[in-house]
Amino acid sequence: MRVLLDDIKIGNRIRREIGNIEDLKGSMNRHGLLQPIVIDGEYNLIAGFRRYKAARLLGWDSIEARMVDTGSKKDRISMEMEENTVRRDFTSEELERGKKLLDLYSREGVFSSFVAWFVAWK
Repeated sequence: MRVLLDDIKIGNRIRREIGNIEDLKGSMNRHGLLQPIVIDGEYNLIAGFRRYKAARLLGWDSIEARMVDTGSKKDRISMEMEENTVRRDFTSEELERGKKLLDLYSREGVFSSFVAWFVAWK
């Protein structure tokens, strides 16, 4: 569902420092929002504070959101924590494979596509 940024209530957050969000802002500008923010039924932000801030900086008036039912403040805090901790970054090997694939797919031709397929499954 699409939600107006002005309707979202921020409230107290665990994360106080959003850090540099230029990379996120650039990604959202190029590809749009890949992962919706999470709000409760009263439009309180549960997860996606950095995405929300980047959308504001991009001048968006609305953002894609997923609404979840939360029973208490404790549930909202738990969800905010899990959204930021229960995840796994790419390994250096996976990042390198991704970079190779991007490089290969940016080239033209059938041979490049075959090599990219080979690299992906190696």
